[in-house]
Amino acid sequence: ENVLARGLCGRCGDVGDHFTHACPLAGNPGRVPRRSGQQRRSRGKKLTWTNALGGTEGVLSLSAFLHAHRLTKLAPLLKEHKIQSRSDLEDLDYEGLREQITDEDIRKQLSLLHALVLEQQEQAAFQVNEEIGSAQHLAFLSHYKMESGTEAALMRAEIERVLMQEDPESAAHQLNVPVFLDSEDLSDLEELEEHVRRSHNLVLLLTKDVLLRPWVLVEIVTAVDTDVRVMPVEVNKKGAGFVFPDEEFYARFTKGEVLDKD
Repeated sequence: ENVLARGLCGRCGDVGDHFTHACPLAGNPGRVPRRSGQQRRSRGKKLTWTNALGGTEGVLSLSAFLHAHRLTKLAPLLKEHKIQSRSDLEDLDYEGLREQITDEDIRKQLSLLHALVLEQQEQAAFQVNEEIGSAQHLAFLSHYKMESGTEAALMRAEIERVLMQEDPESAAHQLNVPVFLDSEDLSDLEELEEHVRRSHNLVLLLTKDVLLRPWVLVEIVTAVDTDVRVMPVEVNKKGAGFVFPDEEFYARFTKGEVLDKD
């Protein structure tokens, strides 16, 4: 479980296999060390709270983390105050604790630890903001697949081509899905509504029966409620031309006479 404690080689850079005195390169300089692929991945990788205390890249003990950052004198102090996790470190009263300590070396290490925790919090916040930003969409294509599925797919491809290939400064380069197509990426209603909220524009493809589709109506209402701009685009297609609603349509719609009760 404690990968670092099993070895940190100053000769080949391998982590978790051996220490420098036992490095296989010492007796055979031409030999490729075991797990050389992991060695290359490990070099330059900063040991952070995320991957040291329960993150996705491995679990190391708190003592291993302190050892890696040369803060080992803090181990007894943290143990005394029952500090065992990342959240414990973030909630620790560093100023109050520093006032109780007389040993200057421990005081310095506590200050370094505090600075490290603050740095990791800032990086975590920045990462969350990046993730939120990349999950947005410049456009959400709302349509009735039976009437404009092909047109929606072509529109998505063309918009992304222009944004990604012809505009190197486009914000689309920072987004995971610049243009969201509901028929392709749809999984459930709540997720659909969330994607509408993340969008800057809802592009509504107007065809004959698009306003009779319940999910399309949910998309429109969600966009209006969350101030997402709705951009209607009329699709000129034989047999599926859009007829703009009149007062009679809205009256019937309000009475529940337009949509199927199913």
